[in-house]
Amino acid sequence: MKRKENQSTLRSADTMPGSGATSDQEPITINIDIKFLFDTVSKKLDLTIDDKEILEIRPNDYSCKLQVSGIPCNDSQQRTTKTFYGDFAPTPSHATQNAYNEVLKYLTSENIVAINDYNYPALLETKKDLDETTARLMIADYVEPQFDMSLSCVKSGYNIILSKLDDISIKLSDVLPITVSHQSDEENNQVPFNVEYTGPADPNEPCALLAKFLVDLRKTTISLM
Repeated sequence: MKRKENQSTLRSADTMPGSGATSDQEPITINIDIKFLFDTVSKKLDLTIDDKEILEIRPNDYSCKLQVSGIPCNDSQQRTTKTFYGDFAPTPSHATQNAYNEVLKYLTSENIVAINDYNYPALLETKKDLDETTARLMIADYVEPQFDMSLSCVKSGYNIILSKLDDISIKLSDVLPITVSHQSDEENNQVPFNVEYTGPADPNEPCALLAKFLVDLRKTTISLM
């Protein structure tokens, strides 16, 4: 009988919560208000918000500016004042929360405070990844139009060079070993003329050298367009 009781006890222990067994049950999400954390830290450190401003960057895109004084300096008794900007958010309240979070992030990263929060280190790592991704996207949004503008200027420059080469080819087609012909609309692809070198494959005379150079330069320009 005693042996059976021991076996029953072991089976009960295997099914007890916290025994290390995995579960497919979704965890309960508990949101801790960032303002509550900030107020707790602010009271402990005797911080003061000197200025608070909501900045509307564009419609439905806000940022919050906080000026906080009384921040302790590491390894000294002095205190300083710093300005913090929260990440962009769709509402002013969310932007304010983000600004409070920036203050907390600074205080923890500078080892001024350590918040005993189970998920805070993982949150900071995730936030870092998100900030880096957001920064890359913002840079891409800025660089792409600049690149398109530069590319348009380059294409315009090549068109001007090609136009000049076509004019020279037409004017010198009677004295140089080249032929100039019009291309059909289906074939031209923004290149209305076709210029071909008709001189020797290995030219030695100045006119033939000039003609071959002119045709080769024109082909190179077209390939870069």
